[in-house]
Order: sequence, then structure tokens, then C-alpha cells
Amino acid sequence: MTRFLRLSLICVSLAVGLHVLTIAAMPRVLMAIASARMQEQGMVFNEMVHPGPRTAEEQTIVRPSPDLLYSVCLYDVTAGPIRISTSTMPDTYWSISGFAANTDNFFVINDVMAGSEPVDVTIGRIGADPGDVDYHSPSARGMILLRMLMKDADALPALEEARRMVGCEAVN
Repeated sequence: MTRFLRLSLICVSLAVGLHVLTIAAMPRVLMAIASARMQEQGMVFNEMVHPGPRTAEEQTIVRPSPDLLYSVCLYDVTAGPIRISTSTMPDTYWSISGFAANTDNFFVINDVMAGSEPVDVTIGRIGADPGDVDYHSPSARGMILLRMLMKDADALPALEEARRMVGCEAVN
């Protein structure tokens, strides 16, 4: 009986350990894969990229919505904070979100919070930039995601103009 209990305890311990490892590691692995794919496509850190409307054939993000325009900035705050800035935002749904390396969403600014007012925020690393930034990233690297709702095709030119004014750059 003691041998059965010992083997059971070992199996349960391994199962729990594997489960915890998977839960802790999987988000980081997924973010690393997404970041690597974007870098393979020519993206660099701390620069906003504005691809055209997404289709299922060209998705980098799981299940992109065809009525949303996406802009992405892979960020790296190792050397210091970054700045996210916009001009006047369009009168439609929009959001700017920050995702840490483990996929945790650590900030969001959207049309409900800011309306059409310009956005100008700085993001630094927790502990490295204690009070000089608006938001603190839990990781040195991650992703900033801008989404804008395209209500109809006629709205596309104005939305493209607005989102191309969104910047992501290192603070010097």
C-alpha cells in the first residue's frame, strides 16, 4: 500500500508541477512567438507599424476582426521609457492597450476615456522608472496594440490618416 501511495504522490506532484509550469510559461511562449513572427516581417522595437485591414490569410494575431484596423508597436523599455502619442483621435471606437511579455494587459486608453483628445503617455519598467512615467510595464518587452473601428469603407481614409499619426518611440 505504501508503494501505491508513494507512486500516487509522485504522479500528482508531477501533474501539479507540469500544470503550474504550463500556466506560467504558455502566455510568455505565445507572446514570444507573436513577437518573433512580427520581427521576421520587418518590425523593430519601439516603432508603430500600421498594416492594412486584416484578413484571415494574413493574421499574426489570433482571429483579427475585419472591421478593426490594427497598429502594433513591439516595445522594449530596457534602455528607458517609451512614449505613445497621437493627434486628435477619430469619432469612432478606438483603444490603445499595453500587453506585457506574459500577455497581461497593464493599461488601456480608449474613446470612452479620452474622447477625441490627443493621447500622450510614457511607459517604463516597474522599479526602473519609479515616478517618471504614466504606466509601468511588468516586463521589459511587450506589445502596444491600437485598434480602430471602421464602421464602413468610406471611413477608411480618415482612420488611416489618424492612426498614422500614432507614435511609439523611445524617450531620449
